[in-house]
Amino acid sequence: MELPPAAQIHPVFHVSQLKPFISSYQPVYADFSQVVDLSSVEVYPIKIVERRLVQKRSYPVVQVKVAWGNLPEDALTWDDFEVLKKRFPNALDWGQSSLGRGEDVSTM
Repeated sequence: MELPPAAQIHPVFHVSQLKPFISSYQPVYADFSQVVDLSSVEVYPIKIVERRLVQKRSYPVVQVKVAWGNLPEDALTWDDFEVLKKRFPNALDWGQSSLGRGEDVSTM
């Protein structure tokens, strides 16, 4: 292997760094699902299905699984609770929400 003159990589490496090549001819996705164009559809949260606490950087962040209006029933997404609350301030009385399973969200 010849490296360009400006490369700042040592041209020698140990054989222990090599890994065997295993060919796999399986496609990653056999079928692409239809992507919904969100720019042409007005979406709004209709139900909070589930919640979880995740670590982003070194901070805990509350995420909620949301069912959306004007999208198929199986179009559920995990979104940061605070971001969702800022984007849809009138969708629900966010401050009084207990975020229980299957909680309804009133439309805007």
